[in-house]
Amino acid sequence: MHKTDKQTLLHNIFEGLRINMKLSEDLLSALDEEGAAIRAMDTAALFRLSQRKEELLAKIVYIDNSLTEMVADLAGIAGNATAPAAANSSGRPAPLARLGELTGVLSAEQRDFLGSYKKTMRRLRLAIIEKNALNKRFTQDTLDCIGEAIALISRPVPANEKYAVPPGGGRPRDIMQPAFISREV
Repeated sequence: MHKTDKQTLLHNIFEGLRINMKLSEDLLSALDEEGAAIRAMDTAALFRLSQRKEELLAKIVYIDNSLTEMVADLAGIAGNATAPAAANSSGRPAPLARLGELTGVLSAEQRDFLGSYKKTMRRLRLAIIEKNALNKRFTQDTLDCIGEAIALISRPVPANEKYAVPPGGGRPRDIMQPAFISREV
């Protein structure tokens, strides 16, 4: 029965790894689409993509947590469980056993897949971080440009200016001038 439990866990773990990789690829694709939507200033697409990214991130977190639990269960079956209550130098609990530490229960094919998975996920997660940072930077630069354009068009209202005519006559000439004058050259 132990062998069946171990085989089922291993199957579920590697299926989870495949799903996690696919979700990360989908997230990277969504970030590419988001970059195009930002450049096109397509707000409808940005709202749709924002919801899609949130859903993908929630799924990735769920899969990551499930994988952590399954690897801990596999470590318990294999007799390689580490004490979760032990703390490392940062004060955090020591991590449970990692799948790479359980090479004794993995086949050669599974070890090869795990090696390529780690490389692929490292590349995907780095690309996700870079795309996300680029999209944020582009969005912030766009908002800054829009803010500067609005500042050029409208002049700030002086703190002492009121809507009523000041006592003693009309408004001074400079206050009556338009805030922005367009001149063609």
